[in-house]
Amino acid sequence: MKFWKHIIILTTIFMSFAFTGCSGKMTAPGDNEIPEVPLEELTKKFEEGIYQDVDEDSRRVINFNSKAQWVQHMSEIMDEDLARSYADEFFYEKDGGLYLLSREGPIMLILDQPYELKKIDETKVQVTQTSENVMTGKYELTITYEYRDGRWIIQDQEFNILDIDKEEVSYTPEEAEKIISERAEKVLNLIAGRNMKGLIDYVHPVKGVRFSPYSYVDLENNVVFMPSDFEDFFSSSIEYNWGSYDGTGEPIILTPAAYYDIFIYDQDFRNAEKISYNKQLFHGNAINNAPDVYPGSIIVEYHFSGFDPMYEGMDWRSLRLVFEEFGGDWLLVGIIHDQWTI
Repeated sequence: MKFWKHIIILTTIFMSFAFTGCSGKMTAPGDNEIPEVPLEELTKKFEEGIYQDVDEDSRRVINFNSKAQWVQHMSEIMDEDLARSYADEFFYEKDGGLYLLSREGPIMLILDQPYELKKIDETKVQVTQTSENVMTGKYELTITYEYRDGRWIIQDQEFNILDIDKEEVSYTPEEAEKIISERAEKVLNLIAGRNMKGLIDYVHPVKGVRFSPYSYVDLENNVVFMPSDFEDFFSSSIEYNWGSYDGTGEPIILTPAAYYDIFIYDQDFRNAEKISYNKQLFHGNAINNAPDVYPGSIIVEYHFSGFDPMYEGMDWRSLRLVFEEFGGDWLLVGIIHDQWTI
């Protein structure tokens, strides 16, 4: 499977520190002059570090065999703890090899778009950029750079999704049902029939499909499959980290086929007791943030209230399919499984 890669536009034009009233160079204790922050160089090396060359079939990283090796390499341009967090987020180890997870890449500084740069102290500066993309919408990226051991490194990065535009179109349950009921039934039948190749025609070509094992949609850790990733969905032997198990917090390391059996189609949702459109039927302790994560979408929920009377409804199940309009069609962007959680 091919890893969908963000297109990061790099430019050789630097914005002056004077943008925020800072001079281009800083002075360290002892009046030693510190060079300008090499924003372009650090951004490029960060991008190259994340988007490793991999074997297309297995997604095994070619140049590194472990997270420790990758962290050591990346520590040349960023804080070691930060590098370790990215290693855990985008890679996993198996059978003595390092493998790239299939998920959205991190948000990076776009040098040809406006940003604010300010001096924090004698050896730190901070860059803040507000932008948007089709995957997350509007966001704010804050990067802290530190001059350490004679060179600039990325000391920390923070990413926040900004408030959703309140003017975003929202469909009533009645409107949503008229728009999506027929298409949702087709998609559900393809999923039920394990026809993932047929599902490709209904997958968003830019955003792909994000898989959420529980109600809360985790933008950073949930796995995203692009259309081509569905080609060998059930035959793939690659184990992905889909998130964390409720209760234990242990990582959900499963092949797509195993994930399907547990966190997609663990019940025959074609015969669900209830179906709703843009209306949550039931919820447990987990937060349902899907309406905020997918503004303007239509969310179809298939719900069972329970199966065994002895559990008094605690064995309820829901499957939610999330559709967004793109190019005049309503396409699948999310598959959310929901059940009782601790």
